[in-house]
Amino acid sequence: ARGESIRFIQMIDDLEHILDERRFNDLMDEINLSLYCRNIAQLDDKEMASRLRAKQIRAGVRHFAFYVDEANYLRNKGRLGDAKTILEKAQNLGINSADLHRLLTLLEKEMTSQGSTW
Repeated sequence: ARGESIRFIQMIDDLEHILDERRFNDLMDEINLSLYCRNIAQLDDKEMASRLRAKQIRAGVRHFAFYVDEANYLRNKGRLGDAKTILEKAQNLGINSADLHRLLTLLEKEMTSQGSTW
């Protein structure tokens, strides 16, 4: 987890230099809300975190963490098809990350092994 924090801080520093101020502030709002959802989930209110993420996803949020976290939540509830749909929505919006691709690959393997149709 410590390495993730260092990478996160480096990413923020890099983004500040690349993005204009308005887009940077919008992105920071998305990151903060994503972290807030994760904190709620860790406090055992996973359904509330899911509702907050789903609302942001419906609004077209651009940060991958909302999609990955919601897909993981749905996967843990056994809703593999719904989880896959969330990740495909992110891809259709042009949102990509290694975590998103890794989870999508995992879901497809799990669905194939369970004989699910997609």
